[in-house]
Amino acid sequence: MSQKLQTLHKELVQVAGEYVARETKLLTLLQEFDKTRGYFHFGCTSLYRYCVEVLKLSDATAFNLTSVARKAVQVPALKSAIEAGELTLSKARKIVPVINKENHDQWLSLAKASTSRDIEKAVAKAQPQLAVKESVKYVAEDRISLTVGLSEQSIEKLKRVMDLESQCSEKAASREDALVAALDVYLEKHDPLKKAERAIARAEKSAKDDSSVRVFATEVGKEPVPGQ
Repeated sequence: MSQKLQTLHKELVQVAGEYVARETKLLTLLQEFDKTRGYFHFGCTSLYRYCVEVLKLSDATAFNLTSVARKAVQVPALKSAIEAGELTLSKARKIVPVINKENHDQWLSLAKASTSRDIEKAVAKAQPQLAVKESVKYVAEDRISLTVGLSEQSIEKLKRVMDLESQCSEKAASREDALVAALDVYLEKHDPLKKAERAIARAEKSAKDDSSVRVFATEVGKEPVPGQ
């Protein structure tokens, strides 16, 4: 083996070690950031959006990091395995849907000793609803193809929303129309940013109303009293 190849190998080993260490550090920082919901201060609605829009991470990397970071809060052993170099972030992400405090020994052992494909098979066997691999990809400049598995109950709910949206719009609603309508309602009710916007709007309206009352009172006060 040449000296150049040996030197290159040593550098690769060093950088790979640093990469794993920084990956683990990133997980820790994201856990702290998520705990305080710091992403709201940067105009992001979620930790995932913060990773993509502010940290400029790829969709896949952001999804893996946020999923594992949150699961590792519930199952610290998951993060310990990554810190020890026994488990990659990618493999850890694959067992996130099934691992918990009670079964973590079983799933960590399997993930450490198995290929990614074997892990996917084991997870699908444990939870058949996960057999459909979720994916999001662009099919046009402003169109995205979404693949996701749904239960029969969820499909029935979607059909019901389609019926209701059809009645409201007085035209046949598509699945996309139904999803958009349902998402709009959910965000309007639960999104902290939407709530903040409504609070600001109410405060501005209240301030405007108070100002109008003061102006009216001042103008009334200037009017001459009858008989004087």
